[in-house]
Amino acid sequence: MTNDEIAAHFGISKQTVENQITHALKFLRLHFKDLAVLPLLSTLNK
Repeated sequence: MTNDEIAAHFGISKQTVENQITHALKFLRLHFKDLAVLPLLSTLNK
């Protein structure tokens, strides 16, 4: 779905959809940043 479609579906503005996606991505980056390093470290130990 596009941001416009999401906004229309929920009856909110496109800007609100974009803001919420931005907040969600920041949260995910913050909480999962260490997980991306673990597979790399395991390959370096071999």
